[in-house]
Amino acid sequence: MSHRSPLLEALTEVGGEAPASFSRFDALVRGDGPPPSFEEYSAWMGGELRPWRETCYFDATPSGEMISLANTRFESIVAALGVSIPKEFWRVLSEGGAHAPAVRQVVLGIEAEPSLRLKYYLVFRGPAAQTVEAFRAAVGAPELPPSLDTSSMCILGLDFNASGLHDFKVYVRLDAKRLPRVIGNFTAFRTLVLGCRYLVFQQCVHSQRRQVYFHSASAELLEGRLPLDPKLRAMMTTMNERLDAAGAGILRPWIASYVYERRALHPTPANVYFHYLRK
Repeated sequence: MSHRSPLLEALTEVGGEAPASFSRFDALVRGDGPPPSFEEYSAWMGGELRPWRETCYFDATPSGEMISLANTRFESIVAALGVSIPKEFWRVLSEGGAHAPAVRQVVLGIEAEPSLRLKYYLVFRGPAAQTVEAFRAAVGAPELPPSLDTSSMCILGLDFNASGLHDFKVYVRLDAKRLPRVIGNFTAFRTLVLGCRYLVFQQCVHSQRRQVYFHSASAELLEGRLPLDPKLRAMMTTMNERLDAAGAGILRPWIASYVYERRALHPTPANVYFHYLRK
C-alpha cells in the first residue's frame, strides 16, 4: 500500500486527523501502481465548511489501461468503505461502459463528512447520450428533464452512500451568450464570465439542485475575486506552505460553482475546486 499523499499530509496539518474513510480512500485510489493522472481538492462552503473532499482523475488512453485501473480501484474502495452500489452498475462497467469512445476521463472522489459520499464520474470528449442513458437505467435514476440539452453533456456524476444511489448528476456546457437572458443577477458575474474558459450547468436529478460551474482561464482571477470562507482561506495558505516546504507542489483555485435557483445565482460560491499542481 502507498504512503499517505502529500495532499493528505498537508490537509491533516490544518484540519486535524482525517476521517478514516478519507484516509482509506486516499490510499486505495493510488494503490501500488501508477498514480492518478490528475488530482483536485475541493471544499463545500454552502452554509458550513466541509473540507474533507478529494477527487482523482484517470485519463483514457488507447490501451484503456488507466480506465481499467480506475474501475479496479473503485471496486476496492467500495468494498473497504461499505458503500452500496446497484449490481446493474457493475454490469455496465463489465460491458465496457467506461471505455466508450466518448469517455475522456474516469473520476473517483469522496466527501467524507458530514456523511460519506463516494463519487464515480465520467468526463466526456464527445456525444455521450447513449452512455449516460446506460448508467441512468442501471442505477434506476429518474429520467432526465426534457429541457436538458443532452447534445452538450460533458460530465456524468454518480454519488453513492451506504444506502445506494445518493444522486445522479448531469453537466452540460453553457453558451455564455445566453446567460444574461437566464440569470437575473448576471451583472454581478460579468467579470467572472469573461475570465472563464467555459461554463457548465449541473442538474442533480434526485435532489433537484442546480449549479453553474465557472472554469476559470487563470487561477489569479479566482484568487483575487472569490469571497472565500475565512477559515478555508487560512487553510489553503497553510496547506500550500506545507506542500511547498515538502517540494510537493501547490493548490490553486480553478473552478467555482454557484447555486442557481429562482433564475439567479447565489452571491457566494457553494464549491471551490483547487487543482493540485505537482512539482
